Amino acid sequence: MKKALNIGLRVSVSILLLFFLFSKVNIEELRVTISKADPVYIIAAFLLLLFLYLLALIRWDMLLRGVMLHIPLRRVAVSFLGGNFFNLFLPSTIGGDVVRSMDLVIHTRSSKEVVATVLLDRISGFVGLVSVAIVALLLGYRYISDEPVVFFIIAAVAFILLALIIVLFNERVFLFVNSLLKSHHEKGIRAYLKNLHQEIYHFRSRSAVITKNFFISVAIQAMTPLIFWLTARALGADIPLIYFFIFVPVVTTITILPVSIGGLGLRDMSTVFFFTKVGMAHNAALAMSLINFGFLLLAGIAGGIVYAFALHSRWLQRRKKARLS
Repeated sequence: MKKALNIGLRVSVSILLLFFLFSKVNIEELRVTISKADPVYIIAAFLLLLFLYLLALIRWDMLLRGVMLHIPLRRVAVSFLGGNFFNLFLPSTIGGDVVRSMDLVIHTRSSKEVVATVLLDRISGFVGLVSVAIVALLLGYRYISDEPVVFFIIAAVAFILLALIIVLFNERVFLFVNSLLKSHHEKGIRAYLKNLHQEIYHFRSRSAVITKNFFISVAIQAMTPLIFWLTARALGADIPLIYFFIFVPVVTTITILPVSIGGLGLRDMSTVFFFTKVGMAHNAALAMSLINFGFLLLAGIAGGIVYAFALHSRWLQRRKKARLS
């Protein structure tokens, strides 16, 4: 009942935010704005998104190999695509991490190793996000000097990320934090977290893997604003590129907050809020956000179809083995 209530509240938040946004625009004008988008820019933006997904898949596979899980890339890709599909519907954009973890744990029977790689993969993405955002703020300070909320969000995320990295990679700090855990099953949870921490802590001696992951993450986050820029160009909006490198990391951070379903509503509200402040029309800003969500939806559904076929194939194989035995 509690879980159903939480999901209901998040769905309500998404609906309310979208209702508020759509109440501020003329629906017919919005439809015309989207219909007139240049297909060349749209296709380029979508292809760039798919390329970034490929980089993210390679990043995760690299971490899996770092914990000696040599799984065929095709199998890793199925779990990755399944996670992207469930990201569309689960609370916040990291809900799919749970799905891809569970899917690969069933395959490998290596719970702590898989979970450690997913956690490190997510942290690596955040490190790249914060790194790109800080560089963008330094380069574009004069453009947003009157927007303290941008600096606050980036500073808050950077602080939380730094604290998390210290906990994960400093054994004394981790043991202290773990000792504060209070739960009815605290012994089992503490033991699991300690084993999970050991898997992550071992990456301190695998600097090559961590370094490559960092550069891949920076590349992904540095190219993500280009997707929004290409979409804006498709809509005929001529906004300086620097704004996309400043605002898109902030929008991405806000979208991850676990208060909506798949970031829907939060992504659109924050996109409109920031880009209308730099001269973009309300209709164009909302259209840009909706088109980018359409990219995620299309890629996610395609991944979900692949994941469903893979699950069906596994079921058939198990059934065949059961018959033979």
